[in-house]
Amino acid sequence: MKTTFTLILSFFFMATFAQIPNGGFENWTNMGTYSDPDDWGTMNAITSLMGVITCEKGTPGNPGNSYLKLTSKDVLGMGVIPGVAFTGELDAVTMEQTFGFPYNSRPGSFTGKWQYMAFGADQGMIGAVLTKWNPSTLMADTIAMAMLPLPGMVMSWANFSLPFIYLSNDTPDTALVAIV
Repeated sequence: MKTTFTLILSFFFMATFAQIPNGGFENWTNMGTYSDPDDWGTMNAITSLMGVITCEKGTPGNPGNSYLKLTSKDVLGMGVIPGVAFTGELDAVTMEQTFGFPYNSRPGSFTGKWQYMAFGADQGMIGAVLTKWNPSTLMADTIAMAMLPLPGMVMSWANFSLPFIYLSNDTPDTALVAIV
């Protein structure tokens, strides 16, 4: 059974002082059999080995020339692989992820534009997390989160605004965005 979930995104500013790297998905790198959005990690390096691409460039964007299109697909021998993108990179060999980008503000919300077309029981999620490195624990502390399980169909470009829920009074030093 083939499962399909498609999410189309274009991001705005998280705050007036910083922009998500390649948040408009205008810049892509050709990897031979597929392209990936610059500054974003995807599952394409793994799924492309089976001839399946879960993250693609779409045109025209809103705003801009392109957008990110994620589709969950059935991959022979692997099952259904979700369309996933996150700020940072995914090492196809070790499966280790490097997340985030420098960010030192306390925005009220995470905003952008999306289209969302689910199939059957598919469920997507979009979120942003603000963290701060804690030298005492050698781990990143979560400062704030803005997350949303995606609602039903959004068939044309629509704005979204997710409020950040702050767990700390600290100022973050890193932001990361994940789309599943």
